[in-house]
Amino acid sequence: MKRKTTRSEPAKRHRSRSSQGSRRNYLAVDCFAGIGGLRLGFEPHGVKCVWSCEYDADAAETYRRNFGDDPTGDMTLQNPYAIPEHDILLAGWPCQDISPQGKRQGLRGEQSSKITYIYDILAAKMPRAFVLENVDYLLSRPMECDFESIKDGLTRAGYHVHWSLLNARNFGLPQNRERAFLVGFDRDVGHFEFPAGGPAAANIVEFLERE
Repeated sequence: MKRKTTRSEPAKRHRSRSSQGSRRNYLAVDCFAGIGGLRLGFEPHGVKCVWSCEYDADAAETYRRNFGDDPTGDMTLQNPYAIPEHDILLAGWPCQDISPQGKRQGLRGEQSSKITYIYDILAAKMPRAFVLENVDYLLSRPMECDFESIKDGLTRAGYHVHWSLLNARNFGLPQNRERAFLVGFDRDVGHFEFPAGGPAAANIVEFLERE
C-alpha cells in the first residue's frame, strides 16, 4: 500500500475572526470523543476541554470515569452555533467505512461521512486550530478521492490543512498502531512539522526468556 506521509495544503478562502486576546489557557471541544484519547494529549499542556460529545454508551461511560464529564450525545443532532467558543477542535470521527476491516465505502458510508458535521462546526465557530484522527487507511491509494474530498471540505471551512501518518509505538505505547492525523489552522503558519517521536516502545520479545 502506497502511503502519503507529511503534507500540507493552503486554504483557498480565509474567514477573518475577532481576536480572543492573550488568554493563557486554550479551550477545546472534543467531538466524536470516544474515551478521550485526543483530550488526554492536550490537557497536560494547559488546554481546557469545555464540551464533549460521544454517542456510544460504553465509550461515554469510560469517558465519564476518566474525566468526570458526561459526553453523552449525538453529533448529528448538535447545533454548531450552540457549541461553546473554543480555540481547538478535536475529533476522531467514525472510521467504520474507511477501515480495511470495515465496509470500505469511504465518505459514501453512513458513519465516516459524519465528518461533514465537523465542517459545519469549523465554519460556524472558526476555532484557531483543529486536530482530526482516523485510521491509517485514509492515506492509502484506494481512499485517495475521499481524502481529497476531506481536505477540500476543511479548506472551504477556512483552514490551512496539514497531514501525516504517525505510529503510537514512537510515542511511548507498546503497540504498532498507525493513525492518520490532520491538523488545520485558521491562518497560514508556513511549514508545520509533525513530531517525529522517539525510538519504538519496548517489544514483547525483549522480555521473553531464551530457551
